[in-house]
Amino acid sequence: MRMIRLLLSNTSLKVRFNGIVTDAFNSNIGSPQGDALSPILFAIYLEHALRLLRGQVQRPQADLEAAVPGELIYADDTDFISLDKSFLNDILNVVGSVFGELNILVNTDKTEHTIIGHNDVVKNQQAWKGT
Repeated sequence: MRMIRLLLSNTSLKVRFNGIVTDAFNSNIGSPQGDALSPILFAIYLEHALRLLRGQVQRPQADLEAAVPGELIYADDTDFISLDKSFLNDILNVVGSVFGELNILVNTDKTEHTIIGHNDVVKNQQAWKGT
């Protein structure tokens, strides 16, 4: 925490709009947009939220399930992966409230459900690659 405080202390910003740049002003709230530290801090915060979520929904204990990663994360996008559809439904039912308590918005309009299995691959070998 001390290191983060030092990295963000004595921060001054300028606003550029339509080629006009304002005078510098001090900023003491949050991290500046575009700052290299922001995505790292968000990743730490998202990991905290995911740990809370994992505490709410127990992953199935099947042997095959252990070989599947629980989540895939890219930037602010998280995919939950499981061989058990009811587990994924349980996550969907609680993720909004768990993340909401931390002011992380879950956009349910962007939620996609993808099932990949032997029949899908045989019918259309390219369909799952677009997911």
